[in-house]
Amino acid sequence: MGYKQIFDYYSRGDVQNALLEVSKNREVAGIFKTGSFGQRPNMLVYPEDIVSMVRSGTVSFHGSVERWDNPMSLRPGMGAEELSEVRTGFELIIDPDVKSFDFAKIITKVFLEELRSRGIKNIGLKYTGGKGFHVAVPFESFPKRIDYKPAKMQYPVIPQIITAYLKEKARRKIADAILRYEPNIDEIARKIQAEPQQLISEEGLDVYKIVTEVGLFTSRHMFRLPYSLHESSLLVSLPMKISDIDKFEKTDAEPDKVKVKEKFLKFESADSAEMEALIIEAMDWHGSRAKEEEVKRKFIITNSDKIPAEFFPPSIKKIMSGLADGRKRSVLILFNFLRNMNWTDDEIENSITEWNGKNTPPLPSNYIRSQMRWLRNSRKMLPPNFENENFYKSMGIDCSAETGAGCRNPVTYASRSFRAATRKAVKKPAKKRSVKDDDEYVSE
Repeated sequence: MGYKQIFDYYSRGDVQNALLEVSKNREVAGIFKTGSFGQRPNMLVYPEDIVSMVRSGTVSFHGSVERWDNPMSLRPGMGAEELSEVRTGFELIIDPDVKSFDFAKIITKVFLEELRSRGIKNIGLKYTGGKGFHVAVPFESFPKRIDYKPAKMQYPVIPQIITAYLKEKARRKIADAILRYEPNIDEIARKIQAEPQQLISEEGLDVYKIVTEVGLFTSRHMFRLPYSLHESSLLVSLPMKISDIDKFEKTDAEPDKVKVKEKFLKFESADSAEMEALIIEAMDWHGSRAKEEEVKRKFIITNSDKIPAEFFPPSIKKIMSGLADGRKRSVLILFNFLRNMNWTDDEIENSITEWNGKNTPPLPSNYIRSQMRWLRNSRKMLPPNFENENFYKSMGIDCSAETGAGCRNPVTYASRSFRAATRKAVKKPAKKRSVKDDDEYVSE
């Protein structure tokens, strides 16, 4: 699409009216084809403003998540109190940032359901023009006051809390939905241009390694306005009915096919009571989370002794004898397991290199080296639990001996075995049992 096609699109009266309607009381910035921003602050008042910006090279129009009494009064360096004084409202905009369009659909649908299940009806949905979708709830759906303070003064805290709460509630549902669509972890990783090990935590698929961002909530943050073109794809950021998401294809957003019908932000049909229940839920969750984290038992072994291989569970010994299937997943299992056995990074790398020589066929040596570099710099975490369907069983590893002994994780089995052997070797006078004598060394 050349300049003439861009100019012709923005010369359409229906497109201009749609942009002007949603731009009211917002700071608006033009983005050039290079991705650089135009003048800020700026705003749209008349159709001629749109045409003038396009003539100056604007391809995409972005508007502030916040609404302002006078957008042109904004200036760099304004403090939170100053911004609150001139802010008149804000939107809740959920922006699942995903590299795969198919996964973006799946994830967006889960967030839509999280909102709808809490009685929120005034929800906007639009294709961004790029890889994903935006979900919005207008400020008119918020109560006027939250926790005895005007709602307009509680940006970005309130939308941040709401988004964090929805992310936590959606976590398992997103993982289940993605794995139903694509059960192969390697294929999931390929679709988002990542390594399989990066997507796994001890709970299973870590969906927030697939979704790298969810909310748009920082000072003067902007989003691509509905019916704007995307500066790179030149597709339209197109509002749609929620029921149309499954059948939507990117080609539907080609400018010559687009008709201005749906609205992204439905101010006129908002009900200020709609968001009350969700806000209360989210704030209660936020308040209790810090306390829960304080008392939450952290993994790992409570002593610093290195645990020898003789105490490893049968499943780990089976993996270490060499595999044909599940070799890449085993790198993650073995590294995290051995790190929790208090082995040094060099000992772990030597052990995994030796193990790789037993595989049929071995993984490429450069793959092992690159994974070791990445894993060495990652946070300490448990290997996946035995019940994790993406590991062990799908790799042909029998974990019945461990689970039959009441262990959910390989680290639990090894630490119990080591502790039992240590107690036998070092006889101590009997004493009253205390919490420190508990056999449980890791959280499960």
